Amino acid sequence: MISKTLNIFSYATDFFSGLNSKTSPKKIIATYTLLMPLAEIQSLAEQGDAEQQYVLANLYCNGEGVAQDYRQAAQLYYKAALQNHTGAQSKLGLCFEYGYGVGKDEEEALRWYTSAQQTGHSINSDLADGSKSRIIPLVIAIVIGYFLAKFI
Repeated sequence: MISKTLNIFSYATDFFSGLNSKTSPKKIIATYTLLMPLAEIQSLAEQGDAEQQYVLANLYCNGEGVAQDYRQAAQLYYKAALQNHTGAQSKLGLCFEYGYGVGKDEEEALRWYTSAQQTGHSINSDLADGSKSRIIPLVIAIVIGYFLAKFI
């Protein structure tokens, strides 16, 4: 159950750094508390859903619900990154920087980090515009994750 809370915390970290700002709160709660069955996540990822490719890549990277497989994670991050998923671009940069599932390549890592920075936007720019609409659903998701981990 703690892993459910960690999944939401991981999402929150990405969210506040601007990586997953385009994801709906309903999808956040479903995927990061693993209310969505793994088979459904896999099916959507195979159909080209960038967010589900990213979620599935995180599961492979962490070995949650599937065997840990950095190569598979990197391939899924790559597919989502090509669709301008900034979280996947950033994590693919990490894969190349440290050689997780791919050959270590600092130039390729820098390329993906730069791409993530260019396609994403920071939560700070949202707050400067007075838009806090995505923060409240995220806090709700974190609270739900906490209670799921604590009481289920």
